[in-house]
Amino acid sequence: MSMCRGFAVLATTAALAMGSAGVAVAQEVKLRFHHFSSPHGWDGKVMVGKVVDLIEQGSKGRIDVTVFPGMQLGGKPSALVDQVTDGVVDLVYTLPGYTAGRFPVLAGLELPFLGAAGAAVTTRLAWDYYDAYAKVDFKGFRPVAITMTDTGLLHTTKKKVAKIEDLRGLKIRVASRYIGITVKELGGVPVQMPLPAVYEALARGQVQGMMIPWMIMKPFKLHDVTSHHLEIPAYHSTLLQLIGEKSYQKLPADLRAVIDRVSTRETSDWIAVRQDRQGQISREYGVKKGAEIGRLSKEALDRWIARATASHEVWIKEMDKRGYKGAEMLAFLKKTAKKYQAEAK
Repeated sequence: MSMCRGFAVLATTAALAMGSAGVAVAQEVKLRFHHFSSPHGWDGKVMVGKVVDLIEQGSKGRIDVTVFPGMQLGGKPSALVDQVTDGVVDLVYTLPGYTAGRFPVLAGLELPFLGAAGAAVTTRLAWDYYDAYAKVDFKGFRPVAITMTDTGLLHTTKKKVAKIEDLRGLKIRVASRYIGITVKELGGVPVQMPLPAVYEALARGQVQGMMIPWMIMKPFKLHDVTSHHLEIPAYHSTLLQLIGEKSYQKLPADLRAVIDRVSTRETSDWIAVRQDRQGQISREYGVKKGAEIGRLSKEALDRWIARATASHEVWIKEMDKRGYKGAEMLAFLKKTAKKYQAEAK
């Protein structure tokens, strides 16, 4: 896997005849992989790195993937989906939340309190849901990996939140619209902003907390600006690694088969297990720095869930307007989440 700022052109070198025996040289394909994360970020190194290694090794060197982290090829993270759809780049790593409205069905995975916790469990849910309902969102690209983050919880700077009433009036950074609806229903003030801006916003008091997984805390140094952490199984964010349909179809059949072998549940499961481990490492790091971690009783958590799930009804109505069966889809999500959660115990 090579890393550079230059533009690699997607190309296939035609087989060349060599000598009188007519021996052919293997074709070589160069693919560009563009993503938003830091060149030094854990997700870029491990998550993207795993996919790249599998592609290159599976093709026995016939596919060379050049990775461009940190939006090095230009544009904002919100442009990544268009870039891969249009064939400007070949692969991308992104979050559906960066392109609001582009993945309406898939957004069901990010609804709060579905009944599962952890990246490994919810990644299994994600693939079942993709197979059953969410393929309609994937037009112009194919999923190479669909993974869910470890569990998103509540982190605050100075004020300890131990009950719903403590959240009233606090500005809380949220990752998606539906989590924003949840925070509002709980009495907080939702604020959406890019992840790189969160540290400064917390440090300056522009927001007083955030809903975010443990995994994100350590690499973005967010332990330095938060003191209190309430471990509620609030939500999970979806992470996508995609190959453009145009790029996929340009590949010869045997190399398309390589991509197909990488684009499996097993690849996503491998990544998800390590996301949970990374989340635990980040949590332990916070404890060493003096983080105060709280939990709710079952009765108290039930109160939060009852108040927070108004976003479910909003999503159901939006799905119904689009011609989908929103209630059926939500029932599938909850039933499947509980199934995998029970198996994980």
